[in-house]
Amino acid sequence: MNDVEKKGENMDFEDGEINSRSSSPIDVDRYIHAVDESDIGLDIFKQSKGKAAQNNQAAVTSRTSASNIPESVKKKALSKNRKAKNQKLRGIIVSVIVFVLITAIGIGTVLFITGRKNNILSVNFRYSTETKEVGTVKSIIKRDVKYAYGVYYPLFNKENIDLFIEQQNEKIIDTFLEKYKHFKPSAKGTGVIMLSDYESTDFVDYYQIVRKTEYRLPDGETTQHILTAFYDIKNDKVIDASDFFDSNFKQIISVKVANYFEENTSMSSDDISALTDYRKIDISNFSLDGSNFYLYINDLNGNTVTIRFPLDSSIAGHFKINYKTLQENYNLSHKSAEETTALEVEETTEESFDT
Repeated sequence: MNDVEKKGENMDFEDGEINSRSSSPIDVDRYIHAVDESDIGLDIFKQSKGKAAQNNQAAVTSRTSASNIPESVKKKALSKNRKAKNQKLRGIIVSVIVFVLITAIGIGTVLFITGRKNNILSVNFRYSTETKEVGTVKSIIKRDVKYAYGVYYPLFNKENIDLFIEQQNEKIIDTFLEKYKHFKPSAKGTGVIMLSDYESTDFVDYYQIVRKTEYRLPDGETTQHILTAFYDIKNDKVIDASDFFDSNFKQIISVKVANYFEENTSMSSDDISALTDYRKIDISNFSLDGSNFYLYINDLNGNTVTIRFPLDSSIAGHFKINYKTLQENYNLSHKSAEETTALEVEETTEESFDT
């Protein structure tokens, strides 16, 4: 056994100190070499000592270099650091503010929409099925905070009459909205209501449509407006007044209308003359049944007045279409309320919250 091994036998480890019963001092380098039996431990030990020495030297060099930096340079560096920190802080603050604003706007929008929905007029629209002999029932329904409307109209799947009906729809809705665009409800849940319904009649070779529109105000006041259409099925043509009446009809009917107003209203003679001047009288809205002719005239307040005349030769004699054929066709095809079969209904509902 060599000397190193002998010394190792007499070693104790107590309280972190190395004690030896041998009187000879410990050779640390030789001890490490003997225990590991390789140069690895020694290399690591020496490398560690070298790195520590390098780090100490770098620290000394850094302190020495820092002490040599001019004071003005130090101040600039400190100022730059402060600016960088302030910019970072401002960025954080701006981000927080933007987040809060976006959240607040989102919540406000939800509350606004919810509030509008809660104030939407609650209206259930209904239409009559007994007066619709031809066409598929369709509708446009809209509810808002100050008005609501339901417009029912027929669809025939025939290009010209369907286009004409569509144009009437636009006129009905636009007239209503224009009339009440400045209306302000006196209380929540109240507003102006419009219901536009129609009657359709089968004359075999012709379809007749009478569209009755009613405005109802919160105080119960109502006004009525009527538009009509007469459709030639064979020729796919909407017949206007010039196609239906001869050139003398205006003069004849204006006298009859003037007599009606004089006998049934308190209108002044000047107002009657203004409405019934044959050069200005509107005869575009009319309808027929088996024995009567109806003319719809707007009075000075914008309300439609329905005037009925017997369908005799004094009126029918000015039709360009044979009125006897119309009577026969009406009587042949006319369906009473009891005979009316279930209609095909296809409702198109349009909801909006626009003001």
